[in-house]
Amino acid sequence: MPLKKINVDLPAIQGVVAGSKATLRLPPSWTYHQVPVAYSGVTLAQINAIRLMVNGEVAQTITEAAKLDSFNLFDGRAAAGGTLIIDFERFGLRDRLLQELTAIGTGLPPEQDPRSITSLYLEFDIDAAAAAPVMSAKAVVSAPRPSGYIIKRHEFPRVSSGAGLLTVSDLPLEMGQINRIFFGNHAVIGYTSFKVTKDNNVIFDRTVADNEQFQVDGVRVPQADLVAFDPSEDGFGDEWLVTDKIQNLRIDLQCGAAGAVPITVEYLAPIANVLKA
Repeated sequence: MPLKKINVDLPAIQGVVAGSKATLRLPPSWTYHQVPVAYSGVTLAQINAIRLMVNGEVAQTITEAAKLDSFNLFDGRAAAGGTLIIDFERFGLRDRLLQELTAIGTGLPPEQDPRSITSLYLEFDIDAAAAAPVMSAKAVVSAPRPSGYIIKRHEFPRVSSGAGLLTVSDLPLEMGQINRIFFGNHAVIGYTSFKVTKDNNVIFDRTVADNEQFQVDGVRVPQADLVAFDPSEDGFGDEWLVTDKIQNLRIDLQCGAAGAVPITVEYLAPIANVLKA
């Protein structure tokens, strides 16, 4: 049975100064489901990067807090308005156990958790243009449990040379199962369709319009500047792209213009497989 969640205060965020890296320590004594971060004197666009550090390794990287807010909006959350939600769960799924699968379990000794987490931090890069940044955080937590699977977010930027096909065939597959893939800068690039091929078998082929219609009919809220490959779009938490024993994975994006193609991949994997910086 899922454990009851409570809200707790977190230690003060250290280094909240314009042009600096601020650090929030998450004491390894709970299972962490969500961290709401209150902010003022700094805009989302002025939080240049957010990193989740687990046992000294980079487990998540998001450039610009505004991008994370777009992901939250895609999941059906309200827009950040002084509080940014950093979610460790797979928000919006219909099965509670599968939604909470990726909550970050800490607080158990190594003999009870072979992948025990001994250090857990969030880092925020604050732009030098921030006026007078103030940040604080709470956490939604439950009782200690083994670390299990976590969501890892990593960015793999590409560039479209112009209208036509952009093929991406070198995304790392050893990082874990693929939860979702986001393609940003849609307002500039104007993606029209995309196809996913696994070991020479097409497993996904949609126009962007059809893709957004399916997501609206499911549990997602498509965003103007994002296109998403989301196996869990219907809300079923046991749907993801299995990468075990895959020899190759290819994504074909039909682009309408030249420009940056920011790609964010969400992986599901134990903490032992976090990506080194």
